[in-house]
Amino acid sequence: MQEQNDHVQTEFEDPSEGYDEAEELTPFDRFVKVVTNPTLAFSGLVGGKGNMKTVWWGIVITLVVSIASVVMISARPEAIAQIKKQQLEQLDKAVADGKMTQDQRDKTAEQMEMGMTPTAFLIIGMAGSLVMVFVLSIMCALIWLVIAKYLEPNAQEGLTFQASWATVLVSVMILNIGTIIGIVVLQFTGTLQTFSLAELIKPSNPILNSVLTVISPFNIWWLLVSAVGIGSLAQASRVKAGVIWAVVMLMGTVLMGMISNIFTGMGAG
Repeated sequence: MQEQNDHVQTEFEDPSEGYDEAEELTPFDRFVKVVTNPTLAFSGLVGGKGNMKTVWWGIVITLVVSIASVVMISARPEAIAQIKKQQLEQLDKAVADGKMTQDQRDKTAEQMEMGMTPTAFLIIGMAGSLVMVFVLSIMCALIWLVIAKYLEPNAQEGLTFQASWATVLVSVMILNIGTIIGIVVLQFTGTLQTFSLAELIKPSNPILNSVLTVISPFNIWWLLVSAVGIGSLAQASRVKAGVIWAVVMLMGTVLMGMISNIFTGMGAG
């Protein structure tokens, strides 16, 4: 009985549990296994030789999915009308809260109208996808690297930015699945769905709205996979990695909501 208890204790407390499989995987092996076996999907990235190949394939796939989403939305007038309606509702809320005058609201709405034609939406969306895929993946890679170094200060030499970036791009396949499902739903229903709590609750507070917007099934799935990825980088506890990353995401979301609120207030000045 004592031996059995010791075995259970070791299995749950050993932070390196599940990080020993370092078989050589192709980028596409990793993109599939991140869904079926996340632990194996991230194995061998620290100290691996093909990390940049994984990074570039991950960027290409994510760009294709993102641009396809923009193209599909721009081809559906009702989808653009839905986005426009949501933006106008935010402007009306700003007027009601005294953060913007009616005249300022009308001028802002006129400017938004110019950028919401199908052609303008397509151009802006494609350019935005290109920039955001690089910017956000690099930011995440830097943050994950810092978290991994914090969890394991004496981490092995192979814990590099390239390894962290590859880990991020493997994990992002989960978000790509969510985007693809959103595109399919759009084609069948004509409406955009993010499957977030913000769509259900529709909070008036911009900061709360920002927080609820990121609470969706695919973001939660990505958070769990991210914990495995960061834990794999540091060969440390996935629970600790997940908690730290969740706190960082929450702080970033609140900060973006506050910045949005401040800029809305400045518009009334």
